[in-house]
Amino acid sequence: MCIEFLYKRSYGITPPKTTEKIYWGEVFNIIQFGLDIDSSKIEVKDTYFKLAPLLEYRRMIEYSTVDKRLYVNEFYDCEDFAYALKGEFSIPKWAALPFGMVYLYKDGVYHAMNIFIDSNRQIWIVEPQNDKMFRPSKDFKVEKVEIWELQEGNYYLM
Repeated sequence: MCIEFLYKRSYGITPPKTTEKIYWGEVFNIIQFGLDIDSSKIEVKDTYFKLAPLLEYRRMIEYSTVDKRLYVNEFYDCEDFAYALKGEFSIPKWAALPFGMVYLYKDGVYHAMNIFIDSNRQIWIVEPQNDKMFRPSKDFKVEKVEIWELQEGNYYLM
């Protein structure tokens, strides 16, 4: 049996096609200068990540059912959706991608979403409640960014 078939059978989706490693310092710099935020608001919690094309992120986001969940104010709201989508990316091989959470203010409202860096080293924001992906803009103020992954050596990979 093909390894990819076994992976899909176990996780419901095939592994991402990654392009190269990127180390934490470059991830940090891309976020700091791309979002124009103070370094104290950025947490990059691992040594390295693997980059993937935008289409790979889109594939996982479309596969996920997080956006189908019911919003419940204060009980299952924006940060719960963002954590849930991060959880979808926390399976072997997908967990190596620089995908995390971003906390921001827009139009006077605090909001949590997801953030990632694609293989073109572009920052993308994801609204996990509707799967919309967009490039950051000056319309919102970033309060905090967290990027982390599960190192490949910490679990069995097919």
